[in-house]
Amino acid sequence: MECGYTGQIITTVGLLCDIAGAFLVAIEVIKVFRGPTTIDIGGSGSINGGFIPKVNPDFEKHEQEKHYYMKFGLVFLVVGFILQGVGLWWPV
Repeated sequence: MECGYTGQIITTVGLLCDIAGAFLVAIEVIKVFRGPTTIDIGGSGSINGGFIPKVNPDFEKHEQEKHYYMKFGLVFLVVGFILQGVGLWWPV
């Protein structure tokens, strides 16, 4: 039994995937790290006591999390666009 709305359903699912993907990609721009990106591990034991910067581990974790969301967002966008194309050309 053939459903006459198959193409429309596929297109709608594709659109929902695109919305979810756009939201996940937008997290990359919206979610801002509020702390310092580097921390001073210091050279207090040396004579000059110079500044020795090291990447803040919290910042690294934050960036990895943002990239994780962005990768899934891009997958959702690609799948959504493919589904919209398939739904558009689905025979009635």
